[in-house]
Amino acid sequence: MHGGDSKPGSGGDSASPIGGIAGWYSKPGVAGEFAKYQIPGTDQYRRRSPERRAVEKIVGALPAGSSILDAPCGTGRYSCLLSRFAFSCSADVSLEMLGIAAAVPVAGGSLCAADNYRLPFADRAFDASICMRFLHHVPDRVLRRKCIAELARVTKSTIVCTYFESRSLKHLARKARAGLRGRTSMRFACRFGEIEADFGCAGFRVDSIVSPVPLLGENRILLCSRKPSASPIDSSRK
Repeated sequence: MHGGDSKPGSGGDSASPIGGIAGWYSKPGVAGEFAKYQIPGTDQYRRRSPERRAVEKIVGALPAGSSILDAPCGTGRYSCLLSRFAFSCSADVSLEMLGIAAAVPVAGGSLCAADNYRLPFADRAFDASICMRFLHHVPDRVLRRKCIAELARVTKSTIVCTYFESRSLKHLARKARAGLRGRTSMRFACRFGEIEADFGCAGFRVDSIVSPVPLLGENRILLCSRKPSASPIDSSRK
């Protein structure tokens, strides 16, 4: 469930905050469009090259013997990084996305249909988790904290995650364009201090932050680790 425009945040299943997003990414043809981001030679692939290199460097530094969760995995854009780990699980709420991700061979990997707000895994089931290009679809801080709490609950030590920085030039320009058109941008950004506090509430600290496109880009990649003696938050209590 990566990328997106004004559509994904609309509508929704009352039983799950992720319902509207799932509906959008389950539409015929949408998953195929997003798969282009992982096909060398396409414009989409070239546009995401800085981000891809940064993610490869961060994830590549994680211990090879780890178990890792990729949620949401989308069409498997980062599945090529998972074969080096002892065990991996690629999860997404969109069956169409998972269908494309299934074509990416991952040694020791599995696929799972899963809602990021209700991950079907035991506490600390994975050594590490990656959550790429999802939080900017989450419409408010309460839901964002719920998602982060679920990632923290199922993760023992390390979370690699992205968010959109609200003070970036690209995001400010996006909001201005939407305002001129009488629309509201459905890419939800926040300040670093907010996302740092959100992870802090879930028992994690931000160790590093990377901007794949410095100054101009809105996407930020966070490397987070569990605080000493921190216990995972039970997201069902939120």
